[in-house]
Amino acid sequence: GETPAAHMFNGALAFLLRTDDPRAQALRQMFVFKLIPNLNPDGVFRGHYRTDTKGVNLNRCYESPMGTQPTIQAARALVCHFAGRDQLGMYIDLHAHANKRGCFVFGNNLDNPAQQIENVLFAKLASLNSPYFDFNACDFSERGMHAKDRGGEATKDGSGRVALYRATEATHIYTCESNYNNCRILNVLHPVREPAERDLPKIARTASPPSKVREPVKFDIQAFAGMGRCLLIAALDLQEANPWSRIPNTEFKTVTGVRMWVGACQRAAISKRDIKVASRFKDSDDEG
Repeated sequence: GETPAAHMFNGALAFLLRTDDPRAQALRQMFVFKLIPNLNPDGVFRGHYRTDTKGVNLNRCYESPMGTQPTIQAARALVCHFAGRDQLGMYIDLHAHANKRGCFVFGNNLDNPAQQIENVLFAKLASLNSPYFDFNACDFSERGMHAKDRGGEATKDGSGRVALYRATEATHIYTCESNYNNCRILNVLHPVREPAERDLPKIARTASPPSKVREPVKFDIQAFAGMGRCLLIAALDLQEANPWSRIPNTEFKTVTGVRMWVGACQRAAISKRDIKVASRFKDSDDEG
């Protein structure tokens, strides 16, 4: 029922199905995707954007889903099945946010420092592949894993992000959120790496062109679709398997350079157990 999330999903799916884009081809060769377009069909049918027909926020039911929550039971079972076979590379739950602007992720706070660097690294790579992804708005805090919903008793312990991390101990488990309307800032988007842009196929010049625009814009369907694409492109960069990567044209030059930057930021944090990446929005951390 959260419209931006549906458009992000459609953008990611359309990107995966491209036949003439080597990034999409690389993704299909490297990963098996399990795509669930809607976990709340009954609630959406009745016009609910967040809750099911009984008024329950299904994204607080992942710890012990009941028989009245069959989609959550099935999703949890699917994720745990592949995690048990050591085949879970990443889990991303798409949502929309009414308060916090831009596109960002809620991530988990992991005990292992090296694992946490890889966790945060994905978000930084996403920000290098989208003008709208706000790395400074991402939240990887311990507090963010247990916070109580405003006006209710449910906590984020029951969210897909937290409950499935506890069930699988997988590094890359996220809730990705986009504001319904706009962002705070726009990232500079660098061109893809050599060969020179003029020598690239036409689709490489038009699929995700560079941008230096910094003035925030009002989101439309195309913007939401681009947010979905950037998550997949970041997954390729994370594996250093992106044939049209932007990273060489950034100040980091390599994925290792981005990783070192993330590690330095974490070491500089006051508390390594409570890393919350620049969250200055105390009243707007309500995860879908």
